[in-house]
Amino acid sequence: MLRASVIAIVITASLVVRASPEPSARELHRAGVEAFQRGDYTAAAHAFAAAAQLRPDRPRTLYNLAVARMRVHDTAGAIEALRQLSSLGLVLPLGDDEEFAALREKPEFRAVLAAMAAHREPRGKATPLFTLPKHAGIIEGIACRPSTGDTFLSDVHLRCIWRRTAAGAVTRFTAADDSIGGMFGLVIDEPNQRLWAATSLMSAVAGVAPDTRSSGALAAFDLDSGRLLARYPLPNDTREHLLGDLTLAPDGSIYAPDSSAPTIWRLAPGAAAPKPWITSSVFESLQGIALLDDGRKLIVSDYANGLVLIDVATCALHWLAAPVSTTLVGIDGLAARGTAVIAVQNGIEPQRVVRLSLSDDFSAITSVTTLASSLPGLDDLTLLTLGDGLPTVIAHSGWALFDPKKSASMSAHDVQVFQLPPLD
Repeated sequence: MLRASVIAIVITASLVVRASPEPSARELHRAGVEAFQRGDYTAAAHAFAAAAQLRPDRPRTLYNLAVARMRVHDTAGAIEALRQLSSLGLVLPLGDDEEFAALREKPEFRAVLAAMAAHREPRGKATPLFTLPKHAGIIEGIACRPSTGDTFLSDVHLRCIWRRTAAGAVTRFTAADDSIGGMFGLVIDEPNQRLWAATSLMSAVAGVAPDTRSSGALAAFDLDSGRLLARYPLPNDTREHLLGDLTLAPDGSIYAPDSSAPTIWRLAPGAAAPKPWITSSVFESLQGIALLDDGRKLIVSDYANGLVLIDVATCALHWLAAPVSTTLVGIDGLAARGTAVIAVQNGIEPQRVVRLSLSDDFSAITSVTTLASSLPGLDDLTLLTLGDGLPTVIAHSGWALFDPKKSASMSAHDVQVFQLPPLD
């Protein structure tokens, strides 16, 4: 967790959170980068080591610490940093990294490489549920409707939502509409017969120029017909915005993290537009979001910082510390039931689905268990849901195939949806 106390300042209806004057892990890491760039490798090693003390689960800090120590000929210290890096369950191509060429014949370095290679061994279980064959889009979000057996899948590239019936028939659910951006996270509001989507206009969307400034909006569709009922855009300000996920609170509010601006947005029931709910300079790349404690708390993933717990009533932030030898970096989609949080960790290698067990008061992570990793077909993961209470995740989404520098269109690929064993 980022060990910086915060001072809450309420401004109108939103909260702005500012970091304390004490150096944070991010600031220490930045100082290390600056020292390294000017050739002061001793200062860089000290800064990275201090950052790693605060955030021992941050892979890039441990890697940079190892490199800086190599530059000052501290090979034992470099190997220790790499050993810590390996303990997080990651795989990096260290054997081919010229920064560590001097270590290649050392048994301690070979032991690190062997430990990393072991992380590629298949773990857990994931059963193929269905496939979207020869799909030329990017499937990001998923929502299941128990009352009909329908599964809804959002498409970033083709800016639409697909519906798969209980019988397995797949049809385009929403109409073509240039005012709608790429579709990301989905959530069903069964009582009000609505399907909500987080949408964003950005370079991965078909027909959008690569240099387009990204913008976001929430959209509500009729749950039976797919007709667009309302669109709620974010402000057209000078910042880029990207809404990748959302959740529906018991009071009807929609909460949506912004991956580009350090803000969580709230669309209140009956409101005409989303309003900033919490803005924090600590946020770096917000991703997934899920409700906890009957809607009294939210858990939000930050690609660079891990997981933050938010009290809905007070807007208080509490960063969750990673248990020893685990990392919370690179988490995208979230789903929760009781004190169990299921997370898609697609920002590390190998990608995986993990279960986080929380304490009874939700204030701490008591354990992290890998549910599925390095299994056949389980890569290029995006968001997930609890379909029939079972973790259900999208794989072969298409993100790994999209390269706007080569082509604006997508090659056809088989999108796979996997189901994991039930939660205990």
